Amino acid sequence: MDSLISKYFKFINFNLRNCFVILTINCFLHLIYGCQTSSHFTKISSSDCSQISKFFNQDNVIEKLDDISELYFKKCYDEVILLGPKLRTQSRDKLYSLTAEVSEVFFPEGTFTEYTLESHERAYLSLLISLSYYQKNDRISARVEFLKSIDDTQAQLYNYGNDLTILILQATLADTLDIQIDSRPFWNKIAELSTDKNEFDIKKYAENRISEIDSHKNRKFIIKALGYFPELDWKPNFVNFSSHNNYTITTKSEFPQFCTEEDNSNFILSTKSWFNKINLRYHTDYHPLLNFKSWARLPAGLTYGIATVSLGGAIIFGGCAIGSGNGRANGGEICKASIEAGATIMSKSTDIVAHTMEPDLRHWKHVPLVFLFGDSKFNINSISFNCFKKLPEEAQQIRRTLFDPRS
Repeated sequence: MDSLISKYFKFINFNLRNCFVILTINCFLHLIYGCQTSSHFTKISSSDCSQISKFFNQDNVIEKLDDISELYFKKCYDEVILLGPKLRTQSRDKLYSLTAEVSEVFFPEGTFTEYTLESHERAYLSLLISLSYYQKNDRISARVEFLKSIDDTQAQLYNYGNDLTILILQATLADTLDIQIDSRPFWNKIAELSTDKNEFDIKKYAENRISEIDSHKNRKFIIKALGYFPELDWKPNFVNFSSHNNYTITTKSEFPQFCTEEDNSNFILSTKSWFNKINLRYHTDYHPLLNFKSWARLPAGLTYGIATVSLGGAIIFGGCAIGSGNGRANGGEICKASIEAGATIMSKSTDIVAHTMEPDLRHWKHVPLVFLFGDSKFNINSISFNCFKKLPEEAQQIRRTLFDPRS
């Protein structure tokens, strides 16, 4: 028995030397995960612009983006004009760090690297700045920022690419704002890009709008932001090589389909294209480095999981061995406690693997689920068309005005 206990202590000592490292990693991952998913909205419930803008000193880029949204919809236009360009400059370009990139082979993506704005996020931010200038009656600056929103989608930066939702926002705002920008090229681009079978109605609407423009029929749009962007979920997809993407990313609620009235006076457009851009991050053709790091984290995560299971097994084996040795009266209780403790540690192995392999799902959260576009007679308080009735209850209740030419 003494020989058995001696061997156990040699075994357990080896595992205990790694225990602190493993548990530290586990706690650190839980801490990071908790920080990434914590809500920031509760901090900025005040309607006072200075109260909201003071939180902009936070280091978290996502929280800054959410602050910008809150500032704009609370009509804090001066603050949006002051803080928006700073955030755009700060997070526009990808800054590579060898230490940070290598470290994220052993930790979740985004733990050490700064967030870089997606192309649609840069463009939407520029549109909010443009609209803020417009609300301040500065047409020239509004036009400059509007043109920047075009550059933001077309610039060949780390994150790049046209976005259908942004194009429709640009087209409708070009129709509505008095900033001397022709909307026809935007509608034409929308018709060209709407090639998916689910985008047929969008293509048809764009073509109808082009015909109206050619017939000199002007239109001004009232734009409402409804609901909030849904939460994201993920699961590994390393075995499906044909997808060229190591993760399957989904939303916890569905995006409503594009919907318009028969007379084209009002229509609803979801922000699903923004989700599609997030889903593209780990595609081999878009960001090869992210794809490679996701493969590299796979053995690291499995190693952490195996080490955790090994530690739990060692505690169970050692506790029961000690409990049964030397005729201990309370040996059964020691063994039972060891089994419970070891099983608890072993049960955390899947959490550690999942946290280590977790993709970077950071994104601008405080954006709408859908945009509602209405004509000059539009009244959201008496709206009755079927498209609106089909929206989730939350989207019907959360109504914010992006722009209303009547006010």
